[in-house]
Amino acid sequence: MHLKELKCPNCGAHLVPKSPQDKVVVCDYCGTVVYLEEEKKIIYVEGVSQKDRGETELALMALRAGNYKDAKLKFEAAISNNVNNNVAWVGKAAADLHLGNLNEATMAFQKVIELNSDMDMVITWGNYLVSTANYYANKYYNIAADPIVRSSGQSDGYYRASKIYRDFAVFIRDEIFKCYINKFENGELNESLLIYGLQLAFVNNKYSELDLIADKVLSNDPNNISGRYYKGVAQLYLGNYNSTIEYLQPLTKEMPQNYNVYIYLAYAYSRMGNYQYACDLLLYIYGYNQHSHIANSLSNIYGEWLRADRAGAKNWRSMHKRELKTLHLNL
Repeated sequence: MHLKELKCPNCGAHLVPKSPQDKVVVCDYCGTVVYLEEEKKIIYVEGVSQKDRGETELALMALRAGNYKDAKLKFEAAISNNVNNNVAWVGKAAADLHLGNLNEATMAFQKVIELNSDMDMVITWGNYLVSTANYYANKYYNIAADPIVRSSGQSDGYYRASKIYRDFAVFIRDEIFKCYINKFENGELNESLLIYGLQLAFVNNKYSELDLIADKVLSNDPNNISGRYYKGVAQLYLGNYNSTIEYLQPLTKEMPQNYNVYIYLAYAYSRMGNYQYACDLLLYIYGYNQHSHIANSLSNIYGEWLRADRAGAKNWRSMHKRELKTLHLNL
C-alpha cells in the first residue's frame, strides 16, 4: 500500500506519515497538526490564541520526536497560559503516558472531554493513548515472560506493570465511548462518525447502545450494509434471534467474504434449537475459508447439540464424516 501524498494546509510543506495506518501527523516545518483522512488542522476549543497554538504545536513536535519530558513541560506551560487549551491537555496526556505517569494522563484526557472537544479529536488521540498503553503492556508482559527475568524473581513486578497499562487502555477506551454516546444523544455526530460508532460500541461490548446507533444509521439509510450488519449482531446479543436472522441472512449474499455473518447466524439458529442448520452453515463457509474462528464456533455449537440431542448430533456427524475428515475438523 502506497502512502498518500499530502500537503500541510498551513505552509504547503509535504507531510510524511510513518505508516499507512497513521491518522494524524505533525508538519515538520510549521508544527501544524493535521488529520490525514481529512487534511484539516487539529481542532482547538474557542479562545485559544494563535500564540498559544504555536507554543502547543512546538510541544507536539517534541512529543513526536520522542522528547517526552520536554514535551510534558511545554504542554504544561501552554496549559498555564490557557487552561482551556484542549490540544495541550491531550498532548500532556500522551507525554505523561510515555513517562509512566498514568494518573496524570488519565486526568488530562478527562479534561479534554470536559472541554467538549470535537469527537474526531477525542477518537484520534484517545486511540493513540490506547495503542500506546497496549504497546507498553505487551512490552512489560514479554519482559516478565523472559526466562532470565523469571529466574531472577522479578516477573511479578513486570506483570503488574503490564496489567496497569492494560487497565489504562480499557479505561480510556471506555471514556471515548461515554463521550461518543453523550454526543450521539445530543445529535452532534455526522454520518461518518455514526458509522464509526457501530464498531466502537461493538468493541466495547455495549450492545444496547450498538442497537440504538444502528437504528439511527438505518433511519438515515435503510440499506446501509454496516447498519444492517451491526443491527443483526446487536439483536443476537440482546436475545432477539429471529431479528438477527432477518438482518443477517441477506448479508450472506451481500457480504460473502465476511465469515462472521455466518458465525452470528449460526449462533442465532442454534439458540432457537436449529442445530443442524447452524452446523450446515458453518461447515459450508469453512469449506471456503478455513479460519479457526469458524472451526471453534462449529465445535461449540456441535457440543451444545450433543448435550441437547446426542443422537441427532451424532447422526449429522456421521452423514458429514468424509467432509469433516477432508477439512481436518475433529468433532
